[in-house]
Amino acid sequence: MKTFRFSKGGQHYVFRAETPSNANDLIGEINGLANDSECNLDFLDAETLSFQVRQHYDGRV
Repeated sequence: MKTFRFSKGGQHYVFRAETPSNANDLIGEINGLANDSECNLDFLDAETLSFQVRQHYDGRV
């Protein structure tokens, strides 16, 4: 299991992926948060987190 952490504007986010297939789901969830007007994550944040997930799984995502 890999944990990814992100902080922005006093908010702290913790995301976990157990396998590369879970990582795909996680990337989808992160992108969904970027679309949510009540969440302060934007598309640049989502891309940064998605990059970290992909980089960790080294192309297995």
